[in-house]
Amino acid sequence: MTAAPEPSTRARQAVLQVATINAIRSLQVVSENQRTATYREIAGLLIDARATFPRADGSPDWLGRTYAYKQFVGSIYRASIEGMAAMVTIPANIRYHVGNVIRERLDAETIEQYGLDENNPRQRALEGRRQHRTEFDRLLAMAQRGEGDASVSDIVMRFADELDALTPELVRDLSNSDRAAIRAAIGPMMLRLGDLRAAAS
Repeated sequence: MTAAPEPSTRARQAVLQVATINAIRSLQVVSENQRTATYREIAGLLIDARATFPRADGSPDWLGRTYAYKQFVGSIYRASIEGMAAMVTIPANIRYHVGNVIRERLDAETIEQYGLDENNPRQRALEGRRQHRTEFDRLLAMAQRGEGDASVSDIVMRFADELDALTPELVRDLSNSDRAAIRAAIGPMMLRLGDLRAAAS
């Protein structure tokens, strides 16, 4: 059974709890440009908290899997998040940034010791998007040439995968020029989707 934390540890956890609750609540009022920084602040606070929750062997719970840590995070979310939709999206965004920030903080030896993938969530999302894009381009080229088994449904499904990979958090981390390129592509894309819906109706 895990021993109760020392008074100084409990005090530290209480400070981090209040700070994290306030930071999450601030997401309701911060500007779009400040949201990524706020999520990274929240991630940093939760990683600081993980250092105060020991695993059975006494090492820090960097993975956030101990029961005590999960209770700690659950109490924060219940106190700071309102609405079912927000209770899904905000924790998901926080997990994304925790995955990025913790890999920036821990050294390579600790990352390996804890079995963490060296690539952070953003890098994995980008790699997944590149793989989806390559397959999408292949299917589209085959369909245009009338070759192979690239059906319209295959292409539509790959297109949906492309959109799923382009998460709001990933877009926020892109450069201004990359975001501008995405905006420029959306108009023609929506027109083509309108054509596709018309053809299918």
